[in-house]
Amino acid sequence: MPIAFSNGDVFNLEIPSADFVISLELKKLIKAKLGANEVEQAYVYVSIVNIKAEQPEMGSTSIDVNVRYALLVTVSKSIVKIDDRSHFVESIIQLFNTFTQKITKPDSEWLDTWVESKKDTEEQFEKFLEVINKCK
Repeated sequence: MPIAFSNGDVFNLEIPSADFVISLELKKLIKAKLGANEVEQAYVYVSIVNIKAEQPEMGSTSIDVNVRYALLVTVSKSIVKIDDRSHFVESIIQLFNTFTQKITKPDSEWLDTWVESKKDTEEQFEKFLEVINKCK
């Protein structure tokens, strides 16, 4: 990437490849009606995000998991148009809040319920915590 200074000098800046790469991919947003009565209706808003951290130079991946979060919302039947966007945003925010809390203290029940992976999930969380500690 060429950079020009005010005195006319030109310098070619080369950005090195990343030591650690963290990828966040929104995989799916799901809305489902759970039920209703004469006064209100209940919906669940589910967010699924793939979280992957790798060291490209080393060819290693510390974590590669799909994390889910389900937000339960109850709304009055008198509401004609439900703001789905704000509920999905809240679901995603809660997903990341919960995920960041569980990095340091993963519990088996949460991992079994909300995290999907092809490898040992607890081991991946431990490796990811090591990566984070290296970056401090």
